[in-house]
Amino acid sequence: MTPKEFLLLREFVGHPGRVLSRQYLLDALTGRCADPFDRNIDVLVGRLRRKIETNPKQPTLILTAPGLGYKFGTPITLGSIKADSAIATPAAPASPANTGPPRLSIVVLPFANLTGDATQDHFVDGVTESLTTDLARIGGALVIGRNTAFTYKGKSVDLKQIGRELNVRYVLEGSVQRAASRMRVSAQLIDAESGCHVWAERFDKPLADIFDAQDEIVAHLARQLDAALISAEARRSALSPQPDATDLTIQRRAWLHEGITLDHLARAGGFFDCALALAPADVGALIGKAWVDMTLADACTADDRSARVEAARAALTRALQVAPDHALAHFLLGRVEICDNRGLHAIAGFDRASTFDRNLAAAHAAIGMAKLLMG
Repeated sequence: MTPKEFLLLREFVGHPGRVLSRQYLLDALTGRCADPFDRNIDVLVGRLRRKIETNPKQPTLILTAPGLGYKFGTPITLGSIKADSAIATPAAPASPANTGPPRLSIVVLPFANLTGDATQDHFVDGVTESLTTDLARIGGALVIGRNTAFTYKGKSVDLKQIGRELNVRYVLEGSVQRAASRMRVSAQLIDAESGCHVWAERFDKPLADIFDAQDEIVAHLARQLDAALISAEARRSALSPQPDATDLTIQRRAWLHEGITLDHLARAGGFFDCALALAPADVGALIGKAWVDMTLADACTADDRSARVEAARAALTRALQVAPDHALAHFLLGRVEICDNRGLHAIAGFDRASTFDRNLAAAHAAIGMAKLLMG
């Protein structure tokens, strides 16, 4: 077993017969493995099943609770298992069934092939898989794995039912059409609870190289969906009678999508201050506060520029201790290095950011800026 698979098995063995939601398992395992953690719980469960189940396709140990998560269904004796402080098991949620779908939870259904050519199925499925991977890079997003999503391929299923079965807030569906040398991709983001459209987009692309076209289409849709999901979640958060740190952080991100102005930066900074007061180690709030400080410092609108740069460095260092593969944190730390005239360190940070999020166009632009400043 890999360390990740072993940690997952310990979670199940520690709570026999209890349904554990995907979000709980994600929270329990994140940050406890030496190597970067695969955020796709469904894929990890599938790997574990193949190693401990007699028949992985008909599991008897790790059972799926539709719409809720997974549970370990076999009675066990825990007498020989000793507590280990390095991977101590946190308490499971008291009632996972009543928590509702997690924030920013989404499933990408297999896109429909409307080209009239069955040989294009591989291209259409490739768009679905790549988009699933890229959406998983959105900070705080919970994306259902492709193996689970593809069980709905070719089926006519009510989207509300899919939302209940997978316990997600949003469903993305789409189609691919082809005419001569052009490709058209359409996508719709649906609120799984109400069935209402949240966002829709259509993207036309001339076909020169099919893989280049696929990459460009996926990157375009991923960027658009990032903003659409944050806006939708911000509207939900604004109605919360007792917003938590995540609610406040999401509302901040939505404010900044309205445009970067001094007023919007001030409002966003206020949200982050409140979020950090509730949760001092919240990664999103730490990165957001650093972003506001660096934006004000770069624009030379702050009298305390040096203090803001150092505050941003401190916040980003704390954030990366919790989330070492956070692309935006590495990008912002690169901006801090530029302010300190450390061009090579800045470029290294931007390179790490683009490695963790290939759609972070700002990281590529910043590499160019750093090289320009270095002569």
